[in-house]
Amino acid sequence: MHSGKESQGFCYVWAEGVAGRGAQEVGSCLLKHVKTNLAQTNVRHLLLWSDSCGGQNRNIKLTLMLKFILYNSSNLTDITLKFLYPGHSFLPNDSDFGEIESALKHQQRLYMPSDYIQIMRECRKKKPFVVTQMNSSDFFGSETIENKIVNRKTSVDGKK
Repeated sequence: MHSGKESQGFCYVWAEGVAGRGAQEVGSCLLKHVKTNLAQTNVRHLLLWSDSCGGQNRNIKLTLMLKFILYNSSNLTDITLKFLYPGHSFLPNDSDFGEIESALKHQQRLYMPSDYIQIMRECRKKKPFVVTQMNSSDFFGSETIENKIVNRKTSVDGKK
């Protein structure tokens, strides 16, 4: 994630055996970010920009996770999620990922997840990334919420 207000990059990482890389995991990182960084602030409106990746960002699971975040937040009054045009856009976190990948190219050996985390923390001298290691208890599933809604794939007049 990249906070435009503070121009600060945040990395939420976990090992492959802890969780997958889908919408629920992305939503869980957003939930942790809001709880950790926005809970004690006066932020009322959260504006999120995302690429149009259907598997992670543009689907009902993430929408329900955002609804859960909004409902359980003491200070947020609304969340807006905007999508960029596929293939014609650039987000600040794209540069963040580039800096991390560039630093990884200079490494001879990486043995542990902690080695990757250390590189993420040290690859940027000015405004270093805030790296949070996610645990299995940090991940939230949306199944309970999904079972309480009707997920319509078409409008009332039958259009997609």
